[in-house]
Order: sequence, then structure tokens, then C-alpha cells
Amino acid sequence: MTGSVAQRPDRDLHPWLEGLSLRPDGHPTPDAVELTTGLAGREPGSLGHDGSDRFQATRKIISAAGLDPDTWGVCPACGGHGVHPDDVPPEGRP
Repeated sequence: MTGSVAQRPDRDLHPWLEGLSLRPDGHPTPDAVELTTGLAGREPGSLGHDGSDRFQATRKIISAAGLDPDTWGVCPACGGHGVHPDDVPPEGRP
């Protein structure tokens, strides 16, 4: 595990995080960084893990539960695309 800015205890928090009313109290422990890096597939950036990291971590947790991440929890109306089929113009349908 290499040390990124987001996890090194010898560095201050990113200025954007410092300004948050619900900012972290400190840096994640090395164990927490190791776990989240393993789930996300990459180390956190200067602001922590992003949405892509959370998506990958969620898929790994679903798989660890013995479920299919391609089907479990996917919206039946939009198929996970965020747009209901009734809202797609006919020329935009496959």
C-alpha cells in the first residue's frame, strides 16, 4: 500500500474537507484504507473515494453475498440507466 495524500496522518486534510461542518475528525486508519482500497480497486484520491470507487465497492459486496451485481438491486423500470423507457423518444429506442 502506498501513501496517498488522503490517508497520510502527517498531512492536513484537504482544504475543501476542512471547511465542511461534518468533516472527518482525522485520517482513516491504515486498516480502513486497505479495506476500502481493496473494495474500490484503487487508493482514495485527495478527496477520498469517488462515485466510481463506491460503485465498484458495492458490486464487490453484492458479489460477496452470493448475488449477481448485474441484476440485484437494478431498477426494474429503467434497467439501471436512470431513464424510464416511457420517457425515451421513439427515435432514441434501440
